[in-house]
Amino acid sequence: MKKGRSVKAVSIIGGADGPTSIFFASRNGSRKRRIKEQVRGYFYRRRRKKVEAKITAAPHTLDQVCRYIVRAYQAEEVAADERRYQEEYHSLRESLILKHQPELLGEKAKMQNPRVMDEEGLIAFWKEMEERSRLAREIKEGVFPLDFHIYQITLPDQRPPKRKKIFSRKAAYDSSAGNLCVVIEKRYGILSCSYSGDKKSRKALAKISRRIYLCYGVFKEDIEQKTERYQTLVAALSSD
Repeated sequence: MKKGRSVKAVSIIGGADGPTSIFFASRNGSRKRRIKEQVRGYFYRRRRKKVEAKITAAPHTLDQVCRYIVRAYQAEEVAADERRYQEEYHSLRESLILKHQPELLGEKAKMQNPRVMDEEGLIAFWKEMEERSRLAREIKEGVFPLDFHIYQITLPDQRPPKRKKIFSRKAAYDSSAGNLCVVIEKRYGILSCSYSGDKKSRKALAKISRRIYLCYGVFKEDIEQKTERYQTLVAALSSD
């Protein structure tokens, strides 16, 4: 750790109802971050209010969403034996077990965040999390099955190839400018989009992501009851 930097706080995200991440917050620059977060929060709330006023009932099934992204964006389904699929699958399955059938994990479903944020307590907590994940993986598919799928949408790199790669054995245009990952679980109605790439690509992929959420849409009851499906759509359409 560089001189002058000190840890101000430890934040634990999740834990009670899903896989947990631990973040360390630095003391330096915290005031500037708070101001930026307040400004960002203000504009987010404005966008969210406008979005909520415009949402109407126009639902589709997740099967229809799958057909849409394949037809409109040439999305390719990720094979079940790929590492990315396995990581996403087990992470989501653990979260859903905790939410819908926590009794399958016994006492591990009642894990509490450590009271003391010291190194020893965090290490012990992390070991408990790993043990809970191991138990979740051991629950047989027939006991808690999922209808899980991952699709990838690739944004091709339109930039010309570098001169030194013209005669490379690898095709120069095989690279991509960005990727959008669409996670779908049909039994519990889960739809999640994430993307990566350069600034220009992320902007284009964000638009595609919003279109996917709009394709899934919401029922009239979702709007009236402010369901999780409704909240997910609002959050997606309100993002930058």
